[in-house]
Amino acid sequence: MKSLKSIFAILLFSTFIACDDVDELTEIDTTFTMTESFDVAVQAGDDELQSFTETATFNLAEDDDVADNLSSIEEVTINSLTYRFSNVVGIGARITSAQLSVGSTTISLAAVTPSDAGSQVFTVADTAALNTIATALRNNPQATVTYSGEVADAPLAFTLTASMNVTVVVDVL
Repeated sequence: MKSLKSIFAILLFSTFIACDDVDELTEIDTTFTMTESFDVAVQAGDDELQSFTETATFNLAEDDDVADNLSSIEEVTINSLTYRFSNVVGIGARITSAQLSVGSTTISLAAVTPSDAGSQVFTVADTAALNTIATALRNNPQATVTYSGEVADAPLAFTLTASMNVTVVVDVL
């Protein structure tokens, strides 16, 4: 009788392990980068600081595997969020404050003089904010991103390119 209980326990345990293995076989992990550009143009004004706001959309459906399985997203991980400046017109104009907002999550960005930034790539290191955004993307695979801030010594025009590298796990069955 004792060995029968042991055999039953082993069979039950093996069944649970096999179910986990089968579940993993029906999952696809896909890693890709979503890139959006914000074209900013700030004119000189009477005030010392001029504000700007631009929006774009990150959409997990840009990846075909994810697009085919939007209702089966199990996990989203943001591996990195970076940004860089290009097409800068306005030597010496400074971004004194800036932020990227995704839903209710706001990430403060470094104050910078875009004409001095060259091709430097800036990395967002706020892990808690990135995890919150990842959870939001799991629940809604499309997110509006707002880039806003203030500029001193305008005029200034530039393109900010934001790149989000993500890994998405979808269950295909």
